[in-house]
Amino acid sequence: MEKLFVYGTLGPEKPNEYILKNIGGIWKKGYVWGELYEEGWGADVGFPGIRLENKVEKVIGNIFYSDKLEDSWKDLDEFEGQAYKRVITKVVLKDTEEEVEAYIYSLK
Repeated sequence: MEKLFVYGTLGPEKPNEYILKNIGGIWKKGYVWGELYEEGWGADVGFPGIRLENKVEKVIGNIFYSDKLEDSWKDLDEFEGQAYKRVITKVVLKDTEEEVEAYIYSLK
């Protein structure tokens, strides 16, 4: 099953939640270490971008689990745009402190 960590507009109860909701899957709370920047298209609506190189703050978000993500990466990459890259990172699950790998969109 594919996993995507979201920390901005794609998350539950956020402006673009419908995009992942239409794919279908489950959510689990978690966090990554990185640094938020007021950059990227989401910054205009109050959602900064993340850089993973500097692990200076705990960035809270959600992991989206779905068997259908593999078929949706192209559309999600286009939605995120040229300022972001999809990379694999370590995510800590909030309820168990277990570390899992998931994709995340980080600033280029």
